[in-house]
Amino acid sequence: MAEPPYWVVTDEACDLCDTMPVEPVMVPLNLFFGSQAYTSRSLTPSAFYHELRTNPHHPTTSQPSPQQFAAIYQRLRSRPIISIHVTGALSGTVASARLGSDLVPKAEVHLLDSKTVSIGQAFQVYVACRAAQLGHSLDIALDWVGKTRRQTRQFITLGTLDYLRRGGRVGKVQALVGSLLSIKPILEIDRELGVFKAISRARGFAQALQAMVAEMLRSVPAGTPLRIALGYGEDPADADALLALIRKHYPIHWLGRAQATPVLAVHSGPQVAGVAFAPHGWPWETVSG
Repeated sequence: MAEPPYWVVTDEACDLCDTMPVEPVMVPLNLFFGSQAYTSRSLTPSAFYHELRTNPHHPTTSQPSPQQFAAIYQRLRSRPIISIHVTGALSGTVASARLGSDLVPKAEVHLLDSKTVSIGQAFQVYVACRAAQLGHSLDIALDWVGKTRRQTRQFITLGTLDYLRRGGRVGKVQALVGSLLSIKPILEIDRELGVFKAISRARGFAQALQAMVAEMLRSVPAGTPLRIALGYGEDPADADALLALIRKHYPIHWLGRAQATPVLAVHSGPQVAGVAFAPHGWPWETVSG
C-alpha cells in the first residue's frame, strides 16, 4: 500500500474510536497527581481510576509545549501535515501547536481547531485519516474535515459535577445542589464557539440518557440513518445503555466507541456518557434507501 500523501496529527484530548482506518500521530497531554507526571496513555484506565479515587491530590492537566509540537512537525516535515486539536476555547493546545509550527518553517502544517473534544474531535480525525488512506488530495481531506465539524453534534452527561467543581469548571454550590438532588446536566459542545453549554437536565443518570436521546430527536428526525460515536468513562455499560435507547429511534449507519482518556476523565469523573452524531453517510459514500 502506498504511503499516505499527508500526515494526520491530533492530541490526547481526542478519544479515538475503535474503528480508525489508520492511526494518527498522537501528541501527549500532560497529567499530574501532585508532583507525579504522566502522559494520558501511560496509565491504564483501571490504574487511573484507582488514583482518581485514592490519591490525595486532585489531578491536573496541561497542554503540550510548543517544543513538543515542533519536534513532531520536524520529524514529519517530508509531507504536509493536518493537525487537528481540542477546542481552543477549553485548552491552550491549539496555541501551542501554532507556536510549534512557527519553529519549523519548512513544515507545511494545516492547523485546525476542532471546536470540540473527545469523540467529536475523533470524527474529524477519522475523516482525515480515511482521506489519507484513500489517497485523496489534501484539499479534499480539509474539505471533509470542515463538513464533518459542521454536521456533527455532541451531547454528554455526567454522573456527578464534583470533578468539574474540583477543576474549577463549576461552583461549589452548584455542584452540591446537583449532588443532593441527583441532577444530571445534559451538555452540548457548541460547534461554532467550541464551548460547553447546558441544554437540559434530568434527575438520575438513566433519565439523563433518555434526555440526551430526546435532544437528538429534536435535532434529527427519527428513522434517519446516523453515524454515531459513543464515549464512556469507567464502565462501558453506560455506553451500551445509551446505544440501546438510540437504536429505538434510529438505524445506525456507522458506530464507533471510545473510552475517555485520563486527561478528560480528570474533569468528567468515572461516570460519563456521550454521543457524537451526524446524519447519513460519510463524505466518501452514499447511503441508499
